[in-house]
Amino acid sequence: MKSARYHYRNTNRRLSGRAKGVLADTPTSISRRRGSALALVNPACTSQIDSRTGLLQGCRRRDRFYCLNGVVPDADVNAACNIPARLYDDGITLYTPYRDVRALLAERTRTVVGTARPGLELRGRATPSPSTESEVPRTHKV
Repeated sequence: MKSARYHYRNTNRRLSGRAKGVLADTPTSISRRRGSALALVNPACTSQIDSRTGLLQGCRRRDRFYCLNGVVPDADVNAACNIPARLYDDGITLYTPYRDVRALLAERTRTVVGTARPGLELRGRATPSPSTESEVPRTHKV
């Protein structure tokens, strides 16, 4: 006869699997009842993109997203604004791997921000501009 401990573990596993299935079916059933369309998108990097520019600029720290121009929206609201834009992005499909999404977004940022040095958008921070001429690196000897 099986022990009671094993029986409880088996029951917990079955109940957990059932809950996951119900949770997966919920968005479909709710959208059907409301008469709305359900569209699945790839959520990769949506919390790291500035929702106003669509580029990998800015920095997310905890529940805030720090934009390069000083605006500080809530990180979840910023990500939620990026989700509908992802629906119409032809370069990123539902099954595009995270690293490919990241590389594509980095390339777009590098293309739009022509003066950014390579790797800047991967860190999500901007380098401060030199405040004086003495801080500007010299490209040639005078």
